[in-house]
Amino acid sequence: MRDFYNRDMRVDLRKARADQFTAEVLRAIEPFLRDDGEEPVQKYAARALFNLFYNGGFEAITDQMRVEAGLPLRDDLGWTAKEVQIMEDRRLEALTRPLTMTIPKDPPTSPTSPA
Repeated sequence: MRDFYNRDMRVDLRKARADQFTAEVLRAIEPFLRDDGEEPVQKYAARALFNLFYNGGFEAITDQMRVEAGLPLRDDLGWTAKEVQIMEDRRLEALTRPLTMTIPKDPPTSPTSPA
């Protein structure tokens, strides 16, 4: 778990993905966790999870699978070095973009002021 005082500006993508995956799994198996003793809950839970993952197109790619596929490694927050560079470039561009202000020539008139 990351230190609360770590001032990294990036979103923790690994945590977001893990939270989403966990929530989906728990949502899918929740109805089967109440065992009424009549039917084996494992069979139905497994079927519900399979349908969820298959129909939803879920895919889990481990760090080892990324290495074997020749994909760039992700850091502890789930970002590749290229993604970090792109985000930093965008942030730097936004910070260095000149500000433009429009100052009206005449002050606005209010409905109650005499014309």
